[in-house]
Formats: sequence, structure tokens, C-alpha cells
Amino acid sequence: MSITKLLAPPMAAILLTMGLASCTPVDRDEVFDVEEPIERVVIQLDHGDLTIIGSDRDDVLVERSVQGWKGSIDLETRVEDDTLTLRAGCEGPMRCDVNMVIEVPAGVEVSVQSGEGDVELVDLTGVVDVVVSDGDLDTRGLEKAELYSHRG
Repeated sequence: MSITKLLAPPMAAILLTMGLASCTPVDRDEVFDVEEPIERVVIQLDHGDLTIIGSDRDDVLVERSVQGWKGSIDLETRVEDDTLTLRAGCEGPMRCDVNMVIEVPAGVEVSVQSGEGDVELVDLTGVVDVVVSDGDLDTRGLEKAELYSHRG
């Protein structure tokens, strides 16, 4: 019996297990506060809807709903200096969606790059810079904004 025939069944089992692990569905909700002083919020979102609301809060509140497949979702939350960066993307061929509702203090600068999904901006008093590639852009109560919508 050749070495190939001996190794084939165990290797097939290992590859099948690895494949099934990456096909595990993910569906979770996350809520967290960012209590560090934030002057700017930067959001990069591949797939999903985004709502940003200006509020009288002192902190930033993030509600994030994540759906997709294990291993396909790439999330980053980082605070550097006075900037909060939230990035949500999909890796590989599997689709994922990350929907976010974010409440920010008055005067916070907001920068958004949205791939596919709707963006809603409400009562923001800081500078707003938004690019929406494929989705609707809805705004209410903005004071300073540069808005770009490519196909929405």
C-alpha cells in the first residue's frame, strides 16, 4: 500500500474539519462604551448599515451586530490619541454584515467610508466627512458636512 493511500483518509478528515470550522455561522450583538476622550471617530465598513447619532453623552456608545461566518469577519476597534477607529470587513469569499449604531458626544468629528449598506447621520454638530459607495445616505440635523454618495 502506498503512503498516499495511507495518508489520504486522515488528511481528508483534517481538511473536512478545518472546512466545517470555517463554515460555522456567527450571529452576535455587542454593546460597549469608549470612555477615553474622543475628538474624532473614523469608521470603515465593508457591508452593513450604519447609524451615527449626536448626543449629550460624554463617551461614545457602540452597538454592533455581526452576522457572517467564522473566519470571514475582520473587526478592529482602536483608540489612538483622541481618535476612535472602528473597522469592519469581510475576508475571503464568504459574505458578512456588520450593522452599527453609534452615539457620539457633541462636536466630535466623524469620518465614514461605507462600502455596501445604508448610512444614517442624525444631529451631528462636528465636522462630518462621508463616502457611501453603494447604499442610501440619510441625514438630519447636520451642522458641518461633506457628503458623497456613489450609487445609492
